[in-house]
Amino acid sequence: MQCGQLPTKDRKIGNFKYWHDRLVILKEAFDNTEPKGVMQWWFDRRKRVQWYTFWVAVLVLILTVFFGVVQSIEGGIQAYAALHPAGS
Repeated sequence: MQCGQLPTKDRKIGNFKYWHDRLVILKEAFDNTEPKGVMQWWFDRRKRVQWYTFWVAVLVLILTVFFGVVQSIEGGIQAYAALHPAGS
């Protein structure tokens, strides 16, 4: 009733006589797909370098937008303060 898991050495594709061709087709189909949404990109860890590069780029974009907005607000406040001095 309990099959358990195959050891790593027994999981090689060459060890499967009957299912070999179908397993090769499934592996090729799996390897050729790309994530379509943000959640799929988050959980897809097949290509680790690509995964880290994508999320570092997303983080840089978010930080760039955030600091751009903060700098724009600060510039507006400074311009207002320069045109309307507090002591006058």
